Amino acid sequence: MVQQDLEILQKPSGDLKREIIHRLWHQSKTVIELSDYAEYFDYHWQSCQNMRLGALSKADILAARTHGEILNIIDALWSFQDSEFQVTRVTLRTVLKQKHFQEDSDERINVSIHLALRLWLTLNIRDSSPASTNRGVVWNDVSYLSTFVSEQFQGPTSDEPRAKVSLGSDMTAVQLRKINGIAIEWISNIRDHLYYNNDRRILKVYNLEHVLQAHSRSEVKIIPEQVINETLLTLHMLFPRWDPRTTKYLKKIGRCPFPDVYVKVPPQWHLTDFYYWQDRLEILLSASQAPPAALRNTLPTLRLLWNDRRNPHQWWTFWFAASILLLTVVFGLITSVATCLQTRYTYQSLQLTRESLQLARDAGKSPAA
Repeated sequence: MVQQDLEILQKPSGDLKREIIHRLWHQSKTVIELSDYAEYFDYHWQSCQNMRLGALSKADILAARTHGEILNIIDALWSFQDSEFQVTRVTLRTVLKQKHFQEDSDERINVSIHLALRLWLTLNIRDSSPASTNRGVVWNDVSYLSTFVSEQFQGPTSDEPRAKVSLGSDMTAVQLRKINGIAIEWISNIRDHLYYNNDRRILKVYNLEHVLQAHSRSEVKIIPEQVINETLLTLHMLFPRWDPRTTKYLKKIGRCPFPDVYVKVPPQWHLTDFYYWQDRLEILLSASQAPPAALRNTLPTLRLLWNDRRNPHQWWTFWFAASILLLTVVFGLITSVATCLQTRYTYQSLQLTRESLQLARDAGKSPAA
């Protein structure tokens, strides 16, 4: 029997993990591979810890204290799937108060709902308290859950038609790191996927691809299907399975290769293939096309300039000129050193000549004396 009365601060066992996956995304327990969800359960446990042991002592205002009680909230959410999750927080709270949390306040139930939504949607949902220091998005008592989730993925900021810009073959994580010095930060909040920090040169990448696939297999999808498909496609673009350098990189950092996507992969990536992530991909494309000389440190710039062979003619021209400059400096130094040594030896020779003449004069004066 699955131990659902386990405190949420305690890590679930294998059977309880299967139960959690089954209840969250209605997956058959017989096809669940727990190894696929290892990173998710790290996120699951960390989210529970943050909620129960947060700076604002949310343990005192959390109605759901066990894994089973969190799953009861998930079941209540799924009960509205026939209406495509058009449920307000007030309606959901009323249902939960009648069935599971009769003695708890609205505030305690709200915080528990937010935790359950975090675990289900991998969105950083927080309470609306003015005292809350937690950064995230707020689900209020007015909007439907389906509307609230959809609003987290806005799409392009401009309605003007975009040109069919090719993303090229350089839009892989390995190439971005090697040529442009862009590092990857793995995140579990899907809303921040592909957010690029230009000052720190860090690209945030959502790393719970199996959660997306679990959402995609649901008959009624709370996360828009196009968001799921585009996110999986961007992971396929950044970490292509056919690229040996990507495989080597993922192995080096201890990650398994991303699974094949079930959606159709275009033969060539274009910016217009994406709607929800279009703006962020455009920013990333601009960063990938910027010259490595824009970097601030000299040594990384030289290394990245050496690796940047996207334009062979430009690469050969630059390094040929750099070689000529280097040889000019080297031979100039050699000439300068040789001139200095020649001057020194000439001076020493002159000194020896003077000393010899002086000795000869002294020798010529001695007999006469």
